Formats: sequence, structure tokens, C-alpha cells
Amino acid sequence: MIFQYQSCGSYSKPQRSKPRLKRALKRDTFSRLLATDDIKYIYAAYKKGIIPFQEGITPSEFTDCMMETFSSNYHWVWVLGAKEKIVGLVFGVELGPFIFLGDTIFFPWASSRNKIECWLRFIVDHRDKGAFMGYCKPEDKKFFELLCRYGVGRRVGTMDNNGQPFPLFQFIRKK
Repeated sequence: MIFQYQSCGSYSKPQRSKPRLKRALKRDTFSRLLATDDIKYIYAAYKKGIIPFQEGITPSEFTDCMMETFSSNYHWVWVLGAKEKIVGLVFGVELGPFIFLGDTIFFPWASSRNKIECWLRFIVDHRDKGAFMGYCKPEDKKFFELLCRYGVGRRVGTMDNNGQPFPLFQFIRKK
């Protein structure tokens, strides 16, 4: 753990240094709405067992089934990518003034660095378009807390789902 002392006040209490957002966004990452060209990557993830759909369907049947499922359950589907490769999907639902981010799928070829940098790119690109809220499973809490350390979000509470706590985060608009 790296500590940095602040120049003002007492030196008795070390403060954790904040990671730099500018550095994390230097690599070639992108976030955009789902397009028909992206379906080949989603089909590859389906074949690896990452996306649960009906078994043994052809690529054209998969496309129809996927589009029907996405459009009936979500208002928004974004693609996260690094360089030319898609590494994940983020799903969102409009709930009043909020866009609620509930599900994220990362493909097996996504590195930890890809996940962090692509999520940061997504938040920075889209945070001015609305108030984003999101929840995560308790085992993913550290990942979202790391994103918050970059200054793009904050934890605002906990949701209860059948006795299991789910941390709730708000992604902050640019100041």
C-alpha cells in the first residue's frame, strides 16, 4: 500500500494517495452502444459458456434470441473495449431520473487492467448524460471501491436482496 503525506496540517496521519484518472484513460479504450458488428464477440462468449442462452443454437438463432432478451430486459446495452477488442458488456435500465447499471459481463480474455480502464472510460464518457447508479455482488465490492478511488463515483448505501447485502454506488457527474 502506498501512502503519501499531505503538505498541509499534521504529518502524523498518512493518507492514501489517489490513483490518477488521466493516466488510467491514456490507453486506447472505448465504450459505445451495442452494434450488430459486436454480436460475433458475444457469440464467442456464448460458446465459451459465459452468456447463458439456449444450448445448441445457430449464430442466426443466437442473434435473434439475444436481441429479444436484451430489448425486453434492458433499455441500454453498452460495449466496453480495449484497442480493437471487445472485453465486456454493461446493461442499464432507466428508472425515473436514474440509469441503473445492474449487470456487467466481462469476457474471459479481459485482463484486470482492461476491466478497470474500460469501466473508467465508460463512466467518464457517459456520466454527463444522466445520473448513474449501480450495485454489485459483495465479492465485487473491492473492484467498485477501486473505481471510486479514481474520483468517478462513491458508495451511497446497501441494498438488501433476500437477506444478502449488495453495495450501491453512484457515479458522479463531472464537476
